[in-house]
Amino acid sequence: PARLDFHLLRGATVTVLCLDARTKEPLAQEAVRYDHSCSEERHEARTGADGSVRLQHLVPCDYRFWSTRDGGWSEVFVKVEDGADLEVTLSIGSR
Repeated sequence: PARLDFHLLRGATVTVLCLDARTKEPLAQEAVRYDHSCSEERHEARTGADGSVRLQHLVPCDYRFWSTRDGGWSEVFVKVEDGADLEVTLSIGSR
């Protein structure tokens, strides 16, 4: 019989913090969108009262995180490796 070997991934965690570009205050209930180079899927999550959202069990890949507000745009590109625990900041809004 053929042998199959499996390599299980832990996945990564990325915490995204959304700040107002002018005041530097955290933005609650802000839509954070993200995708990665290993798939055509796009995802969305909302920040909590502290302006952050924690995304867990992400597959290792190159990610793009972005958000828009009041005509402003912020995006960040991040290489995510298995087991990583990263923080990303998006400064959003008109400056």
